[in-house]
Order: sequence, then C-alpha cells, then structure tokens
Amino acid sequence: MSYDVEIGDWQGNYTYNLGAFFRWAFEPIVDDGLNSLHELSAFLAKPLIEDALKRIFGSNREELRSRFTPSNYWGSVEGAIRFLEETLAACESARPTDRVRIS
Repeated sequence: MSYDVEIGDWQGNYTYNLGAFFRWAFEPIVDDGLNSLHELSAFLAKPLIEDALKRIFGSNREELRSRFTPSNYWGSVEGAIRFLEETLAACESARPTDRVRIS
C-alpha cells in the first residue's frame, strides 16, 4: 500500500510504512500527516510541506532513522524526504487551480 499523490500533471507515491514519519513531520501543523493535504490547493499545501521539511532538517537524522525505519525495511527516511521534496516541487510548479489529491 502507498500514498498515491497527484498535483496537476505530477504523480508520485510512497509506501504507507513511513506513515508514522509523515505524521510526525506534519504533527505541529496538521494532525494526519500527508493525508491532511488532500484536496488543498497546491498553493496552500506548499507552506505546510516546507514547514514539515524544516522540522525534519532541524532534527537528528540518525535518530529519525532509528525511530522510523520500518522493520521490514520497505521504505526509508531518506526516501520519504525525497518524496516530500518532489511533492514540494510539484506544488511550486502547479497551476493556480491544481489541487493535491491523495488516495
């Protein structure tokens, strides 16, 4: 299972195994991690993703790996960060009417 995200013409997905990591990253901002972005305009989602990335980059990467690496090793903290960066880039290049769709 994965988060399937669409923003305009961009599509990406990442494993649900990092759901706890995404919830932690967005926690001070919204309460349901990536799912909280569903149906937001890309314009409104962009600062939320930026804040989540700031929280991640302000944290000890080794502690994040220790806490959030799935026991089956399907997915990684680094992969989840790249996915957020790609999602942010999609928001930055989105048209004004583009919305974030997550399924």
